[in-house]
Amino acid sequence: MTKKMGFGVPPALLIGLFMAGIFVLDAWIVEESNISFTYLLAIILGLLFSARNDVILLGVTATVLTVIAVFVRFENGGQAPFEQLLFARVISIAGIWTGVYLVITILSMRRDESMQEEQFQALFQFATNGILVANLSGEIVRINPAAESLFGYKSDELLGKHVEVLIPARLTRIHENHRAAYRENPHARSMGTGLELYAMRKDKTEFPVEVSLSPFHTEAGSFVVAFIVDNTMRKEYEQRIIRQNQKLKQLAAALQNLNED
Repeated sequence: MTKKMGFGVPPALLIGLFMAGIFVLDAWIVEESNISFTYLLAIILGLLFSARNDVILLGVTATVLTVIAVFVRFENGGQAPFEQLLFARVISIAGIWTGVYLVITILSMRRDESMQEEQFQALFQFATNGILVANLSGEIVRINPAAESLFGYKSDELLGKHVEVLIPARLTRIHENHRAAYRENPHARSMGTGLELYAMRKDKTEFPVEVSLSPFHTEAGSFVVAFIVDNTMRKEYEQRIIRQNQKLKQLAAALQNLNED
């Protein structure tokens, strides 16, 4: 219970005062037993907590107070028999614990969402490959540290810019057309299958890349996440293999000529 409301008021104190007020009304002032349902509002305020045990304690407290109110009302000369007064609170207590269950369920969902967000943040921040998030208009909204290092930019230099700033000028128009087509039918796929893709660093140097695209949706809108792999080393290795094959062919041709001579 570390959260605080406005003016620095802890939620436990706020809810405690609220429940105390309900108890006073229930035990001495309001004649109708329906006032006990007001405890349910206090249970709903349990959403301000973060631990399920705090909500369970809240439910136990509300249950005890609503039962004590029956004893107080009976001792003060309540007209209805004690058993009738107590039985009338069964539905209220059931409502209290239904509220406890719902609040705990919501808190669990919040915790799961928080864990997923933390896992995504860890993946995003510490991934060795570049990750870039753009909206369907092609504007960059997020970029991870690996992508910053890959392109030589700081994140604030790219946020709000179109992704074409990372593409050689000669390929910009082609990419814009491909982006427009992708926007009509967004789906997970590798970009430029069978083609050689090139990106451009801040210093205008070009380098080969592999890019995978995947769309996703949030309350803020639709986005595309791009996973970018620097293909420079693989291309250099392929070029070495090609040169070696060429040398082998030349050597084989020279040996064949020697044999013919």
